[in-house]
Amino acid sequence: MYLNAYDNNTNSLIPYEDIIKQLEISDHLSNLPAISQVEHPVLGVPFYQLHPCETSNLMKDVFHSTSTSPQSIENDYLLSWLTIVGPLVGIQTPLQVLSQTNYNNKQQTSTQ
Repeated sequence: MYLNAYDNNTNSLIPYEDIIKQLEISDHLSNLPAISQVEHPVLGVPFYQLHPCETSNLMKDVFHSTSTSPQSIENDYLLSWLTIVGPLVGIQTPLQVLSQTNYNNKQQTSTQ
């Protein structure tokens, strides 16, 4: 995920150090991907990136802690990731999306 954060008053890019200060990550969430500043692969300008190195470990922990079928993991992977990581950058997953996903998973389970 690439993102940028700008100061509302100056329209300047918020410094990396200030971005990190804004993210209050508790100890039990320390496996979350780190933020780094990289060149955007298409635009060629600096962007912040949720670094993907720990994403695999994070998602293994998420799905290992539940009795989730392989089909549900495949269907829910992106939504689960976004629900965990999104709030760090101000993205909230609408409750309606989560409710619909839960309903769809129950429907799949009952037809198998």
